[in-house]
Amino acid sequence: MSTERRIYVDLLNSGRQANQVVLDRSGTMEDLKRYGITLREGLILHLYMDDADDSGLPDSLIVDGVVHYDETRKQWVATYDPAAFKHESELKDED
Repeated sequence: MSTERRIYVDLLNSGRQANQVVLDRSGTMEDLKRYGITLREGLILHLYMDDADDSGLPDSLIVDGVVHYDETRKQWVATYDPAAFKHESELKDED
């Protein structure tokens, strides 16, 4: 799971499925613009959301998501595997 070019998402902003996030928040749009990313079907994004460890220190949640356009809702979403979530500190442990 890459640590570069992470895209902020609000994982509480779910799509039609429990394992989807809608890609319409301002932080998400700012990151996409900053990296020059245009959403397209099947694109893999490295997603993150702010979180904290048991001591209250920042430890973002990280997961890869696959982009899909939800024609019914007219929104871009990313689908992810809930079992694939990791905290940023876990990625550092893998290095």
